[in-house]
Amino acid sequence: MDMVTDIFELAQENLWLTGVMFLVSAGLFVALLSQGRVVEVLRALWRVFSAIFTTPFIFLRRAVNVILGAEADDARLAGSRVFTLKKISDIYYFLVLVVCLLIVAAGASAAAMSLYPKSELEREAERGEQIKAAQTAITEAEAKVAETAAPDFQERARKASEEARRKSDAASAALKTFSDNAAYSGGIIQKLQEVVSLEEVNAIADTVEGELSLCPGPEFTGFELSDCEDYGRVLGRYIDLARTSFSAEDAAQLAEAEAVSVEGAREQAEQILADRKAEVDTLLEERKAEGFWTGKWLKSRLTAMTAIILSSLLIVIIFVWSSALFLDVISWLVAMMRALEIWAETAAAGKTSQEEARAEPSGAPGSEVISS
Repeated sequence: MDMVTDIFELAQENLWLTGVMFLVSAGLFVALLSQGRVVEVLRALWRVFSAIFTTPFIFLRRAVNVILGAEADDARLAGSRVFTLKKISDIYYFLVLVVCLLIVAAGASAAAMSLYPKSELEREAERGEQIKAAQTAITEAEAKVAETAAPDFQERARKASEEARRKSDAASAALKTFSDNAAYSGGIIQKLQEVVSLEEVNAIADTVEGELSLCPGPEFTGFELSDCEDYGRVLGRYIDLARTSFSAEDAAQLAEAEAVSVEGAREQAEQILADRKAEVDTLLEERKAEGFWTGKWLKSRLTAMTAIILSSLLIVIIFVWSSALFLDVISWLVAMMRALEIWAETAAAGKTSQEEARAEPSGAPGSEVISS
């Protein structure tokens, strides 16, 4: 048993050699046993082999003829005991045709989709979006390169830094003046005087509404409703000035950093532009390599499509063969049962005729026997 297993394993590892040896062995076998009728034997073998594939389609043609003649059969077998069995046979013929059409349709659909797989279409669309985004980035990078190449770029950066610093100093001075002259102290006012960033100002601003909801109250000694409203206006103004001051400071620091690094801005912009162009080139090369109409793509996709079509036809052949065997059994039963019915009807008719013949008198009516 192990030896047989080893033989088949070696055959699987050398399929081409196995195929060649099979053809050689078949040729020798036919030559030795055909008794000189090699061509006739080969034709007979080919007919038997091709029948594997042609017989199912002959059966399907017969199935169509059976369905076409179903109405005449119904009229002929309406009073027969095989009527129901014959109808089941007709319905099964119909189901076989429908299932075969469904298999062919599914195979054709799968074959068509194998040419344009959904995953590849999605990847192609995604790559197209990436290329579009990279090309937009190239346009922006080219504009930045042109901007940094301008003769007055460094001077404009220095002036922008000075202007941002001036606005920041003015906003800081306005905040300090308002804080020094504030009519209230403690509580949120004190917290605002201690903040060091815009984030802290925003965090305190979120608590203002909750604290004002307690005014007037025990925590606001001597406050009337009008005092609470004034206190709310002061807090709102303080918060606006603080936000403006810290935002202006952040803008000034950013402008100063850009002014400091302006000398290397052009080199950086050119490097970004080169990177974006390289990214687009890479994406275009990938799309070209995986393009839908390259030789590599055609070979793989057409191979897959052919395999799907042949597999669908093979499934149809196997299904029709198995269905045909079952239907042949049913047809044989119908024919046999119908023959028995006809035989029984014929026998009954013959018996009835014999009984009627016996019942008739032997002579004609009114006749007499005359003796001499």
